[in-house]
Amino acid sequence: MVYFTPKLLKQGVFALNPFAVKLNDNEIDIYSNELALVFEEMIKSSSSLTLNMKSLLVPCIAVLLKRDNSSLRDLQRFMLENNEDLVLLGTKSKNPAVAQFFKDNFNSPIYSITKQSIAVKIQSLLNSHIFTNITSVNETINLKGLISQKKIIVFNLSK
Repeated sequence: MVYFTPKLLKQGVFALNPFAVKLNDNEIDIYSNELALVFEEMIKSSSSLTLNMKSLLVPCIAVLLKRDNSSLRDLQRFMLENNEDLVLLGTKSKNPAVAQFFKDNFNSPIYSITKQSIAVKIQSLLNSHIFTNITSVNETINLKGLISQKKIIVFNLSK
């Protein structure tokens, strides 16, 4: 059994950045949708995600998964101003629907309030210093290795 607790962060021992994964294009499509669902679960106490929020999050997550050293902070920056580099990356996606979304729809005024809402929801998560440390640096846990060793993995993420 392997036990992880945020208290270990004082020594910089573990982090789990959900964007620090190497995936092929098909895996990115699946993982982007799964990560949007995880995000929804994490903020569920305040409210759930609207269809517009999911429509924005999934392509943004897909773009960040292709970019090295991405984090939740980058996802939040996608929703705010000064995001031209991220939007440009989105227009170059191999997925034609994602590329078209960034070319034609991402900067549409109909998404302005939705982007602000997503940015605020992400901020509510990042307000926790421990959560930010866990999710904003490159992965330091070899989960695949632990799983292949058939280890029981327990995370204590209580506040």
